[in-house]
Amino acid sequence: MDVLAPSAVGGLVEEIERLASLVDRGISRPARWRGPIRREFQRTRGGPDERAAVAFAFDRWIPIASAGEPLSPGALVEMHRRIVGDGGGYRSRLVRVGPRQLPPETIPSPHDVPGLVEDALARNLAGAEPAPLAAARLHLELLLIHPFPDGNGRVARLAAGYALAAAGYRSTLLTAVEQHSRGEPEAYALAFGALRAGGFVDHDGWLEAALRAAVARVAFAGWWREAGEPDLTGSARWRRWRRRHPRNAQEMDRQVRRVCAEQAEALAMPA
Repeated sequence: MDVLAPSAVGGLVEEIERLASLVDRGISRPARWRGPIRREFQRTRGGPDERAAVAFAFDRWIPIASAGEPLSPGALVEMHRRIVGDGGGYRSRLVRVGPRQLPPETIPSPHDVPGLVEDALARNLAGAEPAPLAAARLHLELLLIHPFPDGNGRVARLAAGYALAAAGYRSTLLTAVEQHSRGEPEAYALAFGALRAGGFVDHDGWLEAALRAAVARVAFAGWWREAGEPDLTGSARWRRWRRRHPRNAQEMDRQVRRVCAEQAEALAMPA
């Protein structure tokens, strides 16, 4: 597979790396799971049980990634078991994927799944691409391989978070890929719809959308850090901005609370 490095993607990768250097400051170890899963803020499915399963898996594997343990196919299967709650492994038959009003997507034969998963994980470990791009590519490749009967999205997003944690990212604003599209929940589905419309050949658009979602997820907290952690509530200009942009203000509040809680958690935990 060719290494993708167009200017738009390169700029997004650089911005993620810059924001991570700001937001991860003072967080000495990978932070624990906080908040909802994607299905919840999309208001489709999901609930406390699914969230608890994802949180358990995240808190189990992200520290392992941070310690430098490569993500293996066996660990991916175990992630799936923890998230979905069954004892199975890779799917053993073809399944229908995609909206029922459209032709079913072409997905790999079950016979090919183990080798394709191994290849995707090996490419991620090879280090040929910057970590944010490599994590986004692993996320997409696992979605397209569709290795499990269900839970593929949650497993793919956790695997992408694993790749980021392995590269040294610590705040869940970045490692919790499950929440990257929180600001624009429809963008994830739209990007995949565009990929589907193009016959799943050109991955660039999806990768760019994934990186843009990562930037948006951490942008406000990064700005807050870059501004020297100001007392924003004491600024008349900031209060006016909040009134004009209530949705952005709410998102900034969430991001700032997240990074403050993660830093406090890191300081409270024994070394």
